[in-house]
Amino acid sequence: MLEVCQISKTYPGPVRALDSVDLRIDSGIFGLLGPNGAGKSTFMRILATLQLPDSGNVALDGHDLFANLQEARRSIGYLPQEMGAYPRASARELLNYLAALKGITSFRQRKALVEEQLSIVNLRDVADRRLETYSGGMRQRFGIASAFLGNPKLVIVDEPTAGLDPIERRRFQRLLVQAAKNCVMILSSHIVEDVVDICDQIGIMADGKIVARGSPQNLVQSLENCVWTRTVPEDKLGQYETGYRLLSVRPDAGSFSVRLFATEADHSHLSGLGFQRADPDLEDVYAHLVTSSQAIPIS
Repeated sequence: MLEVCQISKTYPGPVRALDSVDLRIDSGIFGLLGPNGAGKSTFMRILATLQLPDSGNVALDGHDLFANLQEARRSIGYLPQEMGAYPRASARELLNYLAALKGITSFRQRKALVEEQLSIVNLRDVADRRLETYSGGMRQRFGIASAFLGNPKLVIVDEPTAGLDPIERRRFQRLLVQAAKNCVMILSSHIVEDVVDICDQIGIMADGKIVARGSPQNLVQSLENCVWTRTVPEDKLGQYETGYRLLSVRPDAGSFSVRLFATEADHSHLSGLGFQRADPDLEDVYAHLVTSSQAIPIS
């Protein structure tokens, strides 16, 4: 179990990156959604013990992560947005080195763990190639192997699908689900598609705070009867960009499909303008929260 209590972080400027963040994750995959600049990467670096908070604490299975950093890091796997791997090393060499850093002193045990991870991510046949020759998808698979070395209790995955094509993204998601069965995983992204299908719980971060949290289904239900849509010609689009809370505008056969948030008081007005009520989705919830930073209470 991961417990985060009142974590705050301010950078010179001052820039308030995190503002009294509380979070508890019992098990499974937790998705953290938020736009660039919301504080996600700072939060992930703190969880990985690569950065210390100004205040607050983090506990993993009841143990303070910051009390003994070396010991804590043996229980943590971290896959950053950009891996600083040695490009001229092979996957097998680097995984062996990383296993040693995790405190696995037995060569035989390290070798067994490395080969197991290479098999899981389907890299054994190319494990002796230099990492600089790997494709983006292969590098991400290597990242999974490195993050799960030593059966960590907490795995942190930051913006994992950057640069991956749709097929690689789905393959990567399947690997994460398979690998996360025996740990707590927190996965951050600004892309809703990255988290909606694989996360048991989702938190949405804006302005350094988690402004909503719940299952994907509960978050979507919080906007029930609040999303309206219609197709708008390009020359009429401007009139809806002011005075309305737009959730999305998407090209649609020469026109634009507009989705907006509206309270019950506006429903009759929108019906008169040709809008129809739409079923909300997680994209709508995300857009509503990050543009308004208004928390929706979720049980």
